[in-house]
Amino acid sequence: MILAIFLIALNSYWLIQSELVRYSGHPTCISLFFNVIFIISVLVLINSIIKRIFPKLALGSGEFLGIYYMLCISSFIAGHDLIQVLVPQLSQAFWFATPENEWEVFHNYLPEWLTIRSKPGLEGLYENNTTFNLSQYVEYIKSWFPVILAWSGFLTVLIFTMYCLNVILRKQWMDNEKLSYPVVRLPMELINDSGSLKFFRKKTVLLGLATAALINLINGLSFLYPTIPTIPIKHSNIGNLFATEPWNAVGWLPISFYPFVIGIGFLIPVDLSFSCWFFYLFYKFLLVLGSGTGLARSAISFHPNEQMLGAYLGVLVIAIWRYRRYMLEILANSFRKSHDKDNREPMTYRNALLGSLIGFGLLIAFSVKAGMSLWLATLFFGLYFAISIAITRLRAELGAPVHDLWSIGSTGPDTFIIALFGTRMFGAKNLSVLTLYYGFNRDYRGHAMPHQLESLKVAESLGLNWKSFGVMTIIAAFFGSVFSIWAFLQSYYKIGFGGGFGWEGFSRLQRWFFYPSSRDIASLGFFFFGLIFTVLFSIIRLRFIWFPFHPLGYALAPSWSMNLIWLPLLISWLIKLLTLRYGGLRMLRKFTPFFLGLILGEFIVGGFWTLVGIYLGVPTYAFWI
Repeated sequence: MILAIFLIALNSYWLIQSELVRYSGHPTCISLFFNVIFIISVLVLINSIIKRIFPKLALGSGEFLGIYYMLCISSFIAGHDLIQVLVPQLSQAFWFATPENEWEVFHNYLPEWLTIRSKPGLEGLYENNTTFNLSQYVEYIKSWFPVILAWSGFLTVLIFTMYCLNVILRKQWMDNEKLSYPVVRLPMELINDSGSLKFFRKKTVLLGLATAALINLINGLSFLYPTIPTIPIKHSNIGNLFATEPWNAVGWLPISFYPFVIGIGFLIPVDLSFSCWFFYLFYKFLLVLGSGTGLARSAISFHPNEQMLGAYLGVLVIAIWRYRRYMLEILANSFRKSHDKDNREPMTYRNALLGSLIGFGLLIAFSVKAGMSLWLATLFFGLYFAISIAITRLRAELGAPVHDLWSIGSTGPDTFIIALFGTRMFGAKNLSVLTLYYGFNRDYRGHAMPHQLESLKVAESLGLNWKSFGVMTIIAAFFGSVFSIWAFLQSYYKIGFGGGFGWEGFSRLQRWFFYPSSRDIASLGFFFFGLIFTVLFSIIRLRFIWFPFHPLGYALAPSWSMNLIWLPLLISWLIKLLTLRYGGLRMLRKFTPFFLGLILGEFIVGGFWTLVGIYLGVPTYAFWI
């Protein structure tokens, strides 16, 4: 844990510098964080040396799992869709308020104990401080200290509540259904290795690793020295080739050949990877059809975000219906004094249930204290955890390389609630607190809850102790929050902050304040269409096992990230289909290490280039977006 806390500080600084300051790489926009895989890989190599010289000081698989888990939690916090959005939200309305945008109106409704409005602190953050020194920094941090503690406590409770929910769901998804958890295959191999280097000695692994590493090494050198030819694997748009109606309705249509996506796609069940790329192309076909028939002139007409949100919650509806007996059993076990089955769980069902209820209550109390109505806070966090559980299910069963709720704009509990009720029935306080919550609700890419369940899966598969996961969750969440905010402030008090993502939430709040809206019937209609469509597809799959379409593929199809990965998923689907048809399971097992090597090679060299850029202060190659 001590080593993990030290690495959390370094990791937080790495992410803030890479994703926000340099706006490059974006490891937390991928399901499998390549920054964490890079750190674990380096530790495995160092540990192999320590094992030979000082065997007693070498780390075991359990220690590696703890470090991996805590780094994943801290990466979620420091990532592109949490601290990098939340911290700008805390000061944006006070620094950028002008007579033209009338943001001064918000000031009376934003809670003082959750925001920064002191002039010295704001000037130091938003102005280029050429005379920046340690004493100034200490003074700035003093003004931030209460806010850092408040939000760190909030995020700790939020993430621990997710963990308690995962404990309740774990047995059904791991033991009863035996879901595949494709994303966790590579971390499992590295953690099981823990310094023996058996995984790195496999020829097929080395071949895949060398292939991806060479591609990224050449592209990295080509970025620095343009005379070196590049290998075109990153996305290029072919949508501009369709210039006439109705074909131009296809819009942005990128093609790419990301090795890590091909690698993860090979681990995904065939029907699921097929559904992903099929529904993506089908969605594009609908856009063209809508334009040709006059039913729709743009992607907005199909409300893709609302369909995705409905599909995610449709997955949850089916899960609740199928697991109703399991949930009743868990509830019954929670009220018994002791139960043998509890001994095999990370914590007792009673503690997990109490932890989730207490955590949910604390989050609501926090919201009410901030100025939100009790019923709205309850509805907001109910929807938030529903989406979180649906994403966790999606990752456990599908193992999507990426997932998000960002297409034409973000979709989450806040935007759905506004679509459901309109803004007229909410007071200014409610709308203002919803805007602050945009900081952890902008998108759902590097989400903590799937990583928690996947780490429990690693512990189960390798026979490692998982009793300390609850303590590690609290430590990683708290220190991850503190170090992430510190890394943000430390970075920008030197160079001056331009505003980042802070304008998004307050521009929306400005619209809510000055242009009140009623219920959005169209958005709600497409939301329920997505929900009903997903439920029907799920019922068909339960009745007919030969049915080739999976509703999770439909849920991912309209997302922004699917634009980037549909072709690599099609390629990996075709390779796996041919392998199974002509080589069977035996050939599949022989090929799998090669694709694990593809992922590892791209992550190691890609992570190396981001660190080179931070160290030298120059732009470097980023294999991802």
